[in-house]
Amino acid sequence: MTGSHLWAWEAAPRVAPYVDYLAFHTYWREGETGDPWYQIMAAPHDAERMIDALKAVIRMVRRSVPRCRDISIACTEWNVSPRGGMMGNHPEYNPFRPTYHLRDALAVASFINIMQRHCREVRLATVAQSINVVGLIMVKQEGVWREPVYWPLWMQVHHSGPIALDAWLKCETFDEPGRNLAGMPYLDCSVTLDPRRRKLYLSMVNRHREDAVEIKVDISEAAVSSHGRVHLLYHDDPMAENSPADPDNVRARSESVDGLASHFTWELKPHSYAILELDLG
Repeated sequence: MTGSHLWAWEAAPRVAPYVDYLAFHTYWREGETGDPWYQIMAAPHDAERMIDALKAVIRMVRRSVPRCRDISIACTEWNVSPRGGMMGNHPEYNPFRPTYHLRDALAVASFINIMQRHCREVRLATVAQSINVVGLIMVKQEGVWREPVYWPLWMQVHHSGPIALDAWLKCETFDEPGRNLAGMPYLDCSVTLDPRRRKLYLSMVNRHREDAVEIKVDISEAAVSSHGRVHLLYHDDPMAENSPADPDNVRARSESVDGLASHFTWELKPHSYAILELDLG
């Protein structure tokens, strides 16, 4: 779980010659007080602090422990945890109802961006779960549907490149006192490149509940076609859900976009996740 990393300072020097990973779990819940929206939006960065801490431990161990293996970080369980916990439908054992909202999908998208930015350290990450309980896909007698949290992973599988690039971001921020997190940017992003297909992918999460973000994009040393595509996860209601009766209420949609270049301005809707697919000249 996220929290103190003191265990790693104790354990890592002892196991360094024998293990390949230091692992942690992270689940993101609403707090008892404060704004639940920004608690969930900020929570992936609490996990990012753990990644940074474990990175520091690994760096120290590599320098000080003989025969240290090439240790990486594994996040072997991660997801948003619904109100009431994993089995929030108790006392009846029937945890296969609609669980997640669009809000939760934005947090998942942010964490995927974080893992891309830390791809040198995080080499293994497994979302919990795949099917049912807190799953990406829900299955019951009434039907099968994909939860909103399914879509950021689907978008990244289909619309990202194998090489992560550095990106510099400046925008307005918010604070989350409950997690002691300050200066969290409303816009979260990562950038990947597919050199074989000559495509650049800008993965961007607008975590502002009400306001759109006008994004000024500057791409150095690359020519960008004026035509591209946007893959967008959005709903008018930031707390929209999917269900057996309406399985596609929240889903990713793709469309063409024009007016692109190496320098352009583009507006990202409030409470939305988008991947801009740019063709390189």
